[in-house]
Amino acid sequence: MTLPHLPRRALLRFFHSVFFKATLILALAIAVVTTSMAWVSYGNSRASAEHEALLHAEAVSPMIVRQLLGAAQNDDSAQMQQILDAVIADSHGDALGALVMDINDKVVAQSLAGGNAALLQEAARTAFSTGNPARGGDRYTYAIPIISGANGTIYGAFAATWTPEPAFAALRAGLLNTAAKTSVIFVVVLVLAAMALYRALARPIMRVNAAM
Repeated sequence: MTLPHLPRRALLRFFHSVFFKATLILALAIAVVTTSMAWVSYGNSRASAEHEALLHAEAVSPMIVRQLLGAAQNDDSAQMQQILDAVIADSHGDALGALVMDINDKVVAQSLAGGNAALLQEAARTAFSTGNPARGGDRYTYAIPIISGANGTIYGAFAATWTPEPAFAALRAGLLNTAAKTSVIFVVVLVLAAMALYRALARPIMRVNAAM
């Protein structure tokens, strides 16, 4: 009658053993350390991607304005539209929208792929009214005045909304890949550590119990 209870008793003894408790503590410690390191690394990478998106807007906008200057001087809205469409298409998802506004507060060209038109217009309006670059309330909308270098005439402003979401998506994919590899390493290390603990801790205790 007692035979069916032996496996259960043996299992309970195993769960209450020093070997199991030491292995469990080691597993938790490894899991906490690896998870914390992965989370900190992801947070740092995400902050870096956000910063890169902000810097990208400041670096790219003057080059786009140089392309727009001739069309703005000739009031060629069709050419400006082509330039904006090319900017959105060539950004590979980094640009959500762009527009050109003249000094009469009129949008003469616009290409939206998810950007907020109101934010773009507000930033562009601030840029040509002050003659200086301006950022929207979301920080990712950046506007710069279209100025002629020869006489300093302001013809309007270019504004675009940039996003770090493509970089975030790549980070998340990398995090999942890293988590999968880390899980395999975690299991291997835990098994090796358990074997070492068994030899160094559990086996001597079993010998002492047997001798007693």
